Amino acid sequence: MSVAENILRRWSELETAMSPWLAWWQQLADHVCPRKAEITERSGDSPNRDKVAKLFDTTAMDANQVLAAGQMANITPMGQQWFNIEPPERLAKNYAVRLWFQDASQRLGRALIRSNFYSAMDELYLDRGGFGTAAVICRMTPDKRLVFETLTIGGYGIGENDERMVDTLHRRYRLTPRQLAQRFRELPADLKARAADPQKANIPADILHAIEPREDRDPSRGDEARHMPVRSVFIHLESKEVIHEAGFFESPFACTRWRLWGESPWGWSPAWYALPTADQLNFLEQCTDVQVERAAFPAWLIPSTMKGEFDPRPHGQSIYDPRGSAADVALPRELESRGRVDYAMERAEQKRKMIRDAFFYDMFRLLSSRDKQLTAREVVELSSEKASQFHPFFARLTTELLQPLLKRAFAEALRGGLFEKPPLALFEKGPSGWVMDDPEIAFTSRLAQALDMQETNGLLRTFETLAPMAQLDPGVFDFIDSSKVGPAIARSLGVSASIMLAEEDIEAKKQARAQAAQAAAAMESAQMASQAVRNVGGVEKAREIMGGMP
Repeated sequence: MSVAENILRRWSELETAMSPWLAWWQQLADHVCPRKAEITERSGDSPNRDKVAKLFDTTAMDANQVLAAGQMANITPMGQQWFNIEPPERLAKNYAVRLWFQDASQRLGRALIRSNFYSAMDELYLDRGGFGTAAVICRMTPDKRLVFETLTIGGYGIGENDERMVDTLHRRYRLTPRQLAQRFRELPADLKARAADPQKANIPADILHAIEPREDRDPSRGDEARHMPVRSVFIHLESKEVIHEAGFFESPFACTRWRLWGESPWGWSPAWYALPTADQLNFLEQCTDVQVERAAFPAWLIPSTMKGEFDPRPHGQSIYDPRGSAADVALPRELESRGRVDYAMERAEQKRKMIRDAFFYDMFRLLSSRDKQLTAREVVELSSEKASQFHPFFARLTTELLQPLLKRAFAEALRGGLFEKPPLALFEKGPSGWVMDDPEIAFTSRLAQALDMQETNGLLRTFETLAPMAQLDPGVFDFIDSSKVGPAIARSLGVSASIMLAEEDIEAKKQARAQAAQAAAAMESAQMASQAVRNVGGVEKAREIMGGMP
């Protein structure tokens, strides 16, 4: 079976597994993100006003916006160093390596700011909260710029490995022959001819981009494109020809799920929880609008004798004959409505709260509304319950998305020469040549600090509880390693690792302090002995003070 046939067979499998989700994503998009609500109802690239016109309440849309903005501001904030690239564990005590990684972290942070990383992450957070699954691709341009692209839900299929991490992504999208010619040096004859024809160069063609682990590779030839760990194949779906085949040292994409749904690789989102309530609220708001309109512009009961003579407009004049019989002089009156708008509004507000709770609305509004000088400890005290509830989703975000994405960006920046020359100690000889161990990623954003502060709060509460007992027995604190308490609290409060000493440096300071204390004690004893000799006039007293020394 050829490469193209194998890829197309796998794409068919992924597409079949995805198809039951399309209708659900369409419903979610209708309520949460109407601008993306063309998953099963394609109407072109122009805005569709009808999608927004169906919404009588936008609470779910607003809540998802707050969730996305809250994650952006408190997990991956632009303009702040929200992560640190740290050396592998075997080199954690190597001072030169630590300094190099600190510099690399700052350089990578600046590279992300210069790229489109933050705009791509904004789209990704909206997809993650709205659809439960989001994916992004990272690559470097020939001019050494990082580029990120968030993929459109419904346009790609995914597959998992045995650890339930997404390691396969097949993406179907459209590129013009002109764009293909700009990206690839060689094209199949048909596409090459279209790119050269001005009338066909800008007519989009359907392309399938398959990214998956390469099973049939020779590790000793890992620097060759067709033997790299990850395979990348572009196929023209119309002709079923391979446009380009290459490879990557690491996966160029990262895919995150809010929460897994059974054995499916696709995710479950806050919008799924809120969807039934959002449906009810939308209908309730529609009915409430009708009731309010009836109250503001009431219906009228018109006597038959005044047919065509009643004017309900402001300043309108209605003519009637007061000399007729009682039946003939009946006046118009409003059609009474017994509907209770206040009941409907109270019920609607209850449903809005249910939707906002599903999207962690209160927690992120609280975090964003507080002063920027708010400490991590104060954040936890203000929203500890909500923050702890968000912990599982933060953990999955860092494991599935942020760590792989930062490692990919780090590797691309390293190969692109954006860092200083790395120390030789970082490299080890492997089957395919000299390799570097994956770095460690530490997160220092406000939310990461707030979650870490729970351990710090535990320490502080322990000290507060045991302090009265320590007055009777100082040994009550002997189980705590005091040299590790300070660094643990400092890290949770966001103190930069660049100004914190390594363990060996801390140990050296402790030894120097102990030696200085011993020297001071010896000096004090010598001074006391000298004073005794002068005051008492005897050597025996000096020997007693010095501990029996001859």
